[in-house]
Amino acid sequence: MKKGFDSNFLLVMVVAVVAIVGIVVMFRANAVSYDGSWDEISGEVARDFGMYKLSVGDKIIVNSVEISLENVGSNKAIVVNVGGTPETIPYGRAELVGGLEITNKKAYYSSKKTARYAILRVIDRSEPSCIDTDGGKRYFIKGSVSGSGPDGSVFRSDTCLEAMGGYYEEGYENMLLEYWCNAGEINTVEYKCPKGCSDGICLGKNSIERV
Repeated sequence: MKKGFDSNFLLVMVVAVVAIVGIVVMFRANAVSYDGSWDEISGEVARDFGMYKLSVGDKIIVNSVEISLENVGSNKAIVVNVGGTPETIPYGRAELVGGLEITNKKAYYSSKKTARYAILRVIDRSEPSCIDTDGGKRYFIKGSVSGSGPDGSVFRSDTCLEAMGGYYEEGYENMLLEYWCNAGEINTVEYKCPKGCSDGICLGKNSIERV
C-alpha cells in the first residue's frame, strides 16, 4: 500500500511541476511578444515594438519629445499633445507631428475618463540634418555632404585644396579638405594625402569616387 501511495504522489508532483513550468513559460512569452492583445501589456513591454499603451494623462518621451494622451472620444478618436502641440487622431489613422508619425492603433472609451486608454505606435520620420555620402572621414573615397544651414540648404564635396584657387597656400600641396557630419552638423578636416590629391580623393588604396 505504501509503495502505491508513493507512486501516485510522485505522479501528482510531476504533473504539478510540468503545469507550473508551462504557466511560467506562457507568462514569459506574453511578456516579450506582441500577439495583438494589449489589454494586459504594460507600456514598458510595448515600447520594444515602438508601441505604447497610455491611459489619459500618461506621458512618454520619444526622441526628446514629450507625448501625452489628453483624451479618448466616444468615436475612439484620440487627442494627444506632442511637444506642446495638440493633435486629434481618428481611430486607425496616423498623423505626422513634429517629425513623429503617431498611429492610433487601438482606443478604449469609458464614461469614466481615468479608465480611457489608447495604444499608439510612434515612428521617427524626421530626416537627418546632415548626410555624408562616404560615411565619415574617408580620405580615399570622394563624397559629399548635404544639410541645412542658416542660409538654407548646404551641399559640399570633398576637395583638394590646390583646386580652391586663392585658398591654396604654400605647404598645402596634396592637402585634402574632407567634409563629414558630426552630431548633425557639417564639419571639415584637412588631411595630407601621402601620394597626392586629385579631384577630391587621396590617390592610392584603390581610390573610389562616390558623390
